[in-house]
Amino acid sequence: MRPLWTLVEGAVSYPEIVDFLTETHVYEEEGLAWDFLGIAQSELRRRTRILGAAYPFEQAPDNLQLLRRDRQSSRDPYVFCLLLSLPAHFRRWATTWVPAQGAHRSLFEQVAQQACQRIFAGWTVQSFGWGPGAAMPKGQIVHEVAAALHSTVLNTDVFATANDGGVDILCHKLFLDAWGGYPAIMVQCATGLSDYSRKAVEPNLDMWRRAVDLYNSPKRSLAVPFSLDQREISELTTAANGTILDRIRLIEAFAAGEGLPAGLAQQIEAWAAPAAAQLPLYE
Repeated sequence: MRPLWTLVEGAVSYPEIVDFLTETHVYEEEGLAWDFLGIAQSELRRRTRILGAAYPFEQAPDNLQLLRRDRQSSRDPYVFCLLLSLPAHFRRWATTWVPAQGAHRSLFEQVAQQACQRIFAGWTVQSFGWGPGAAMPKGQIVHEVAAALHSTVLNTDVFATANDGGVDILCHKLFLDAWGGYPAIMVQCATGLSDYSRKAVEPNLDMWRRAVDLYNSPKRSLAVPFSLDQREISELTTAANGTILDRIRLIEAFAAGEGLPAGLAQQIEAWAAPAAAQLPLYE
């Protein structure tokens, strides 16, 4: 038996991938499997070009290889997001997969926060710390968003719970006059174990305008651990009227080579190692 997550073990050859695709009846004909592999190779080259040192995979002439850089693969933000994306493709297995209930969501939000700090350099990036046992009291998020944007609280009862505000990360550009009216982006994070596409329309900006006296409306953003194609990013961007941050766009923020803070990297390693060990096996 071999782990389906063969790349963590070292390398997998292209013929092995074709054999797997045909043996598991993803494709009935080898020719179609090779066609798919050609498309995949093109996409891998695109990711290598965009992500540079932040992309952990190397294309050799006859195999895919997980690079063993100075950082450990189990701490790698790309590998972490890739692991998070797998349950959506293995729904039956996913129900028993998550080793620490809710921890993956909090960790992904922290990775997204780190990415946003790099993407929106010079902006203030504030996370609201959703996670196991970290529920925010009702109304507190309204006060925190209003304080961050130097705006006035209108109604703290607009949202039944703080989580209903739909804001995981707030990115905003402050001006020294402190008069408000700042450009702001409300980021919603979705790990994909539920239908992440419906979150593209969150947060509800009309409700936020009832909760806080916003001089101008923030923009929405959706952060997901998936790698989305151009069509899906376009559709979600239109639905959100905002920016979609998929795995490639998030990890591009680490392309300069700067990794995650040590504490966060250790938390991800503690989560990822047992998660990878539970991945399906195939003969």
